[in-house]
Amino acid sequence: DEFDALVSQMASHVHSEGRSVVAWQEGASHLKMGDFVQLWDERQETEELAAAGRRGVKLIASPASRAYVDMKYSEEEALGTTWMGTVELRQSLEWDPRTIAPAGIEVAGVEACLFTETIRTFDDLTYMLLPRLAALAEVAWAGSGVGEWASFLPRVSHLAQLWQKEGIRYHCSPGMQ
Repeated sequence: DEFDALVSQMASHVHSEGRSVVAWQEGASHLKMGDFVQLWDERQETEELAAAGRRGVKLIASPASRAYVDMKYSEEEALGTTWMGTVELRQSLEWDPRTIAPAGIEVAGVEACLFTETIRTFDDLTYMLLPRLAALAEVAWAGSGVGEWASFLPRVSHLAQLWQKEGIRYHCSPGMQ
């Protein structure tokens, strides 16, 4: 109730300033045309998202199971969290944002999310971001990464060579050379 009241108050204030609101999916009921709702948890009901879409709200796709780059690559990793499981490179690539959006809401884009409670250094940061950020950029650019694994691997492997040359720490995901 307190969260709902806070989102309502903040959305009203932002709207009164002539600005657009970006809110997590839990705040969808307070959004209007020109606003954006961020779908982050595919396990939640989507009725409010669909209703927001009918009001002209657009969706930002950032499902934690694909786009939260603070998820561990595997259970064995020291960095990251696992509240939504683990997220390897292929999961970050092979999805279509339109398939997670409820009918009637337009997908405006993709967002990669990184919460930093396990990040201590710049190397930790780049390790969690790379190569998954490249996969998410591909999804955002192309609109979908479904079926693109074979063509993506050589490109991301080339990027890894550049990261290595520059001394940037990254995760060497299965299939990368």
